[in-house]
Amino acid sequence: VGGVDGSPRSAVSPDGRPSCTEVLAVCHLQDVAGRQCSLAGVLLHTGRLHQIRAHFAASGHPLIGDAAYGGSVSIVGSGRSGRTFLHSCRLGVAIAGDPIDVLVPLPSDLVEVLAGVQPVAGEGRPLWCGWLSAPVAW
Repeated sequence: VGGVDGSPRSAVSPDGRPSCTEVLAVCHLQDVAGRQCSLAGVLLHTGRLHQIRAHFAASGHPLIGDAAYGGSVSIVGSGRSGRTFLHSCRLGVAIAGDPIDVLVPLPSDLVEVLAGVQPVAGEGRPLWCGWLSAPVAW
């Protein structure tokens, strides 16, 4: 991942710094108008500027509401939050050798967006339901 023409955006580039985003789980969703999106859980192995946004955009799956990286507000209810659908649910650090692990629930505006969609297939339902009720521990 590297900078793009002096802008605050990043892009996947052979000249960029090494980066690794691991997709842990995916749930395919659909709104009442039939528009589809996916809910993905990811693990960052590196910490590059806008890493998730750049990797998902480069793979053809920009984030909902992320106009800077090609994501449109196209899912019912997503325009109400007025922001990119991206949430850091877990942070783990070691302080003085002691591990600290913090889980953060999805903010209410993003829960509202998720409540407006349904899983396309049954196997995604547990992930979707989990996000509607509590933070997911990866």
